[in-house]
Amino acid sequence: MKEGDIVKAALNQTDNKVKFRPVLLLKQMPFDHWLMIGTR
Repeated sequence: MKEGDIVKAALNQTDNKVKFRPVLLLKQMPFDHWLMIGTR
């Protein structure tokens, strides 16, 4: 994965269910974490 890629991420919902949603990877952070933005 690299900055600018669109990937599917498992996001928790308010009803405690998990949905896979597309997210945009903005920047790789320390310890292999990612700053990302997604849609609901």
